[in-house]
Amino acid sequence: RTESADGMLSDPDDAPVLATAIVGQANRIVSLNTRDFPIGGEAAGVRFVTPVTFLTELVTRFPAAHLPMQARDAGRRLP
Repeated sequence: RTESADGMLSDPDDAPVLATAIVGQANRIVSLNTRDFPIGGEAAGVRFVTPVTFLTELVTRFPAAHLPMQARDAGRRLP
C-alpha cells in the first residue's frame, strides 16, 4: 500500500493511527471511538471495527480456538 493517511479521516488526530496501520500492513483498526470512522468503515484498505465486531469475527473465523470458553475460564465475557 502506498496510500497516505492525510485527508482520509474526518478527525486529523486519527491520521497517525491510520498511518501506523498502513505502515504495519494491518487490515483492521479496533476502536470504541466510532464517531470518526470513515464512511463505509474503511480507509486505505484498513477496516475500522468495534471490539465487539472484531471479537465476533474471531469467534466465527476460529471456532476451534474455543474463545468464548477461554474467556469464561479467564473470568471475562465475549459478545
